[in-house]
This record gives sequence, C-alpha cells and structure tokens, in this order.
Amino acid sequence: MRIPGLVCLVACSLPPLLYAQHAPKTGTNQAVSAPPASTYTPHMTFDVASIRESREGHYSYYDNPPQTSYFHGERIAAAGLILTAYDLKFFQRLENVPEWALMTKYDVTAKSDESTDEALAKLNESDFRAEKHHMLRQLLADRFKLQIHPETRVSTTYELVATPAAAKLMTPVHGDISKTISSCNYEFSKKGIDIESKGCPFTILLGAIQQDLGTDVVDHTGLSGMYAFHLMWNPPSLRPEDGEERYPHIADALHEQLGLELKKTKGPVTFWVINHIERPTPN
Repeated sequence: MRIPGLVCLVACSLPPLLYAQHAPKTGTNQAVSAPPASTYTPHMTFDVASIRESREGHYSYYDNPPQTSYFHGERIAAAGLILTAYDLKFFQRLENVPEWALMTKYDVTAKSDESTDEALAKLNESDFRAEKHHMLRQLLADRFKLQIHPETRVSTTYELVATPAAAKLMTPVHGDISKTISSCNYEFSKKGIDIESKGCPFTILLGAIQQDLGTDVVDHTGLSGMYAFHLMWNPPSLRPEDGEERYPHIADALHEQLGLELKKTKGPVTFWVINHIERPTPN
C-alpha cells in the first residue's frame, strides 16, 4: 500500500496540532497551561459538545477548520485529544496515561455560536490557535475531568548533521512544494517503512525522524527545500518475530542510505503528567 507522505504523517502518527499556548486557569478541574506567547489572553469556550464512544473504524479523522469554533473528530483516543490540545508532538511526552485513554476511541463534535465565530475570524493566526487550544483544554477539563501539569527535565534529544555523502544521496528538486508533495510516498511492510521521494520537503523527513525517536531533533544539516531520496528503516512500533528480515534502525538507515548522522545529546524537555482523568459521560 502506498500513501502520500503528508497524508501518512497525519493518519499514521499524530493528529493535526495547534501551536500556541494560553494563560493558566484556576479551579479543581481546570486545565493547566503555559504562559501566552503574546499579550492576548484566550477566554472562549465551546457552547455545546457531543462526546460518544466510537464503535466502528480504525483510523482517526479530524475536521478543525481555521477561524471558526467548529471541531469534529472521529475515533479519537483521549490521549490523542490531549496531544492536540497541549501541542505535544510525541506520545512519549505524555505520562500517567491510563490504558482506556489510549485504547477507547471517541467521536467528538464541539462548536460555539455565530458571535464567537465572528470574533475568532478577526484574530490573527497565532491568537486564533491560542483560543482553539484554550477551548479544547477546557473541554478536556469539563468533560474528562482532566488535571495535568508540566514538568521540565533534562532528557535525550538529538542533533542531525550532514556528512559529505549527503550531497550524493539527497538530490535537490526544484519546484513548487504544493505540487510535488504527493511524490513523497510511504510503503509499509513487515520489514518496516520505505520512503521513496521524488521531491519530498526536508521538513517532512525531519518530522518522520522525530516521530520515530519520540523526541526533539535539532536540524544542523543546512538542507532545505525538496529532495529525491530513498530511505528504509524499522521503527520501534514494528516488532517483527525473531529471525524475520527487517530494515535497520533509523540512525543506521540515515547514515548508510542518506549520509545523515544522528548525534545523541541532552537538553531540557517538557513532559506533561496526568494527575487525574475520567471517562466522559456520553451525550
């Protein structure tokens, strides 16, 4: 099965994320959040929200249009909703997650009235994302009784650098990213993941590396734009049986196949620790 790279990164790993923070809230079940990046203080909430346990299907689906209060998701785990609301790129950054919050999937629809939509439409992109974060976090606090807090610790991170071989193994491709992104394709098998690119943006490759490692990767390659390359690796999520042929670990694959080198480092990493969460009452 071949899947366009951008679609795969959304469907096969994490939900689409929002990237702004908002001011802390108080109260027993209120969500804890980081200080805002600007002077704007988010304050809006969803007027109505429907949450029901999903019964069918395997893949998550999100509809989170810009500049509106509308949010819809199908087959979303509570943990996935937390990742979206708290701008977490990796499940590894979320701790004390009960099994049901990973395995039980929900259909969620939430929205506000027209006046809220009109107010959201007037915000710049950063402030809008801050508001949507706030709305989702309040939904989690109200309906899932979520209590969560951040902890910053020194943990493993990586740096990505290019060796001289990278110039031969990653060929620059010129053109419009929007027209060539579909030529970045994933193939899944028991051996692992196979990416064959005829114009994949380097940012997508970097994102795939970070997802595999579950931590931040600082890019020191100097590479930008789109590239042609072929990468095959075995992610930790695939556990073939003993003796079964498999692709190499991501670090070995990058070095051998693309001339890129991963260097393990240490740095401050923020984890989000769940203090309390409950199954929502369906409505």
